[in-house]
Amino acid sequence: MLQEILALRLLVARAAASESLGWWEDESLTDAGLALAGRIFTRRPELIVQRLALRAAKARHRAALARYRGAIHLFDLRGEIEVALTAALPTLKIDIPRPIDSPDAFAQALSDIGVDTSGAPSTRAGSSAVQIEVDDTADPLAISQRLAAGYLLGEPGQPVFPFALPSTEARR
Repeated sequence: MLQEILALRLLVARAAASESLGWWEDESLTDAGLALAGRIFTRRPELIVQRLALRAAKARHRAALARYRGAIHLFDLRGEIEVALTAALPTLKIDIPRPIDSPDAFAQALSDIGVDTSGAPSTRAGSSAVQIEVDDTADPLAISQRLAAGYLLGEPGQPVFPFALPSTEARR
């Protein structure tokens, strides 16, 4: 489960890169980013760029979702699962995804790693923050997959930030 969630995060971060769908300025997972990291960090440059990309994505989501108190998103599921994911990243071999050149290629890449894209939200309410309904009693992988499907509302140069509110937060 940890490897699948991390692979999903890296796929979304790669789709967001400026050479892919251009949702934000980040070159971490690009060939240039990897080459630069390899010159500075000779032991495991792949791990360095993965960590950097995941931290950048998390920061972008925090900024975009700051007004939604308690929001969870793909890059911060909160609680013990985050501790486990942080500890697992250095121990797992996860390939850096190839560039994503279109929304259709992104949908296919999500589908290829087990995300049910048929249940993806179909409307965007004009905001980059998109609330996704999730069963917060579901396992973290199912929640991650549901949130990942929300990124399909993004277009090149127009990011979305899918999030969910825990049921106690959603009722406030």
